[in-house]
Amino acid sequence: MRKQPSSRDTIDFIGIGAVKSGTTWVAEALRVHPQVLFAADQSVKELHFFCTDDNPIIKDYFRSRYERGWDWYLAQFPAYEEGKIRGEFCNSYLVDEQACQRIRKHLPQVKLIVVLRNPVEMLHSLYWWHRGSIMREVPDTFHQAIQAEAFLDLGRYHHHLSQYWQAFPREQIQVFTLGEIRADPAGVLQQLYRYLEVNGDFVPTGLLQKKLNPAIAHRFQWLRDGIQQGVSTLNRIGLSGLYQELIENKTLYALYQRVNLVPRQHPAVDSTDKALIIDYLKDDIRRLEKMLARDLSTWLC
Repeated sequence: MRKQPSSRDTIDFIGIGAVKSGTTWVAEALRVHPQVLFAADQSVKELHFFCTDDNPIIKDYFRSRYERGWDWYLAQFPAYEEGKIRGEFCNSYLVDEQACQRIRKHLPQVKLIVVLRNPVEMLHSLYWWHRGSIMREVPDTFHQAIQAEAFLDLGRYHHHLSQYWQAFPREQIQVFTLGEIRADPAGVLQQLYRYLEVNGDFVPTGLLQKKLNPAIAHRFQWLRDGIQQGVSTLNRIGLSGLYQELIENKTLYALYQRVNLVPRQHPAVDSTDKALIIDYLKDDIRRLEKMLARDLSTWLC
């Protein structure tokens, strides 16, 4: 039997990232577990509570909700139930400069979940995800995108994870890789469930073979550009409240998805671009190998 939380105001786990690394799949595996309670709005994976507005992942998309206060955060979750755990996933937390200390301040006993992906694949996937967005301006090519150090820095997993390694006991951090999920999804889920002290024998129906968050593109670029210009204008003229309401409106975005987003296979990473990324991140990858005591050599070739 799982130990009961010390307080009804306790959140038991937080998935902190990384972006485009399989966290949607892991979050879904937890969402469907009968002993796991996610945020009350089941269509929302990310609350963006502990992060800051300078966060490189959410900038231009969302604003931090930390100023809304702790009571607001707790109100986003279902009521405490004996024998169940509560938690959230938010990829912006891993790379944020203040999220770690904010989480530690409010939830020193929380269990953290990290999912990492080959950084070349992650950055390439993230670039095309940005290209599929409405709000973010992105370079015309992936090669142009990786000229920006701030973009490449999202792949510095050791750098970002180190702050959590120092702030929390090692037993409160569980790290998986997308490669491990692809190779043995059932084994990863069993390990995840047991780490969180819920029934490890539970098998989510249909999830083991399911791919979430497929690559997408715009059917009509003119429609995307027109919406982006209109919504951005609201922000520039001082109607930031309406701007935020529109970009967070899930009904409107679902409508846009049906009308203008289509699955699409994106081009492979150019060998020159791959070499540039690896050269930039190789020292961080080697330090991460030592931190995790895990072979990540495939990320270097």
